[in-house]
Amino acid sequence: MTRFEAFLLLRRRVRDRDLVRRCLAVEALMEDLAPHLGGDAAIWGLAGLLHEVDAEFTESNPKSKGRVAADIVRSDGGPAEVVSALQDFRGPGPHADPLTRALAAAVPAAMILLVLASSQEEAEALENGELPDALEDPSIAPGASRARINDLEEAGLDAGKLLELARVAILRVAADVF
Repeated sequence: MTRFEAFLLLRRRVRDRDLVRRCLAVEALMEDLAPHLGGDAAIWGLAGLLHEVDAEFTESNPKSKGRVAADIVRSDGGPAEVVSALQDFRGPGPHADPLTRALAAAVPAAMILLVLASSQEEAEALENGELPDALEDPSIAPGASRARINDLEEAGLDAGKLLELARVAILRVAADVF
């Protein structure tokens, strides 16, 4: 599956523009996380891009999220690593593979950044010191799991560094995200 094919799949399955923007932000962050954690940026980007491919289909049955995404991507010829990560990232255990753990951390990190910055200018103006403070404020992206963001600490990426990577990644794709 190419990135273009994955994007077309996402656009066929997800109509909500804000959700597509978030998927693009997570894709960029996953591409930037891959070198830090020994992953393949193209594969990791696909996982980020497709992490919500089932969102609208599973609205009435949220317990099926992930499993449905994995089925959709598998049926469209997606890589096995991406299929596995999509199925497992919402509840990865401590022994999950690096891709699954990174996706579990990247999703809430991108959510927080997109709440903090609603424009490229706001994202550029964010300073490193502000980012960890956002983790302490539960009103900022209340659905974003702070625990997941901290799951990459043992790999050398504390929450502040992860959020800074998210900021830089989102700025890289600002034209598509804002």
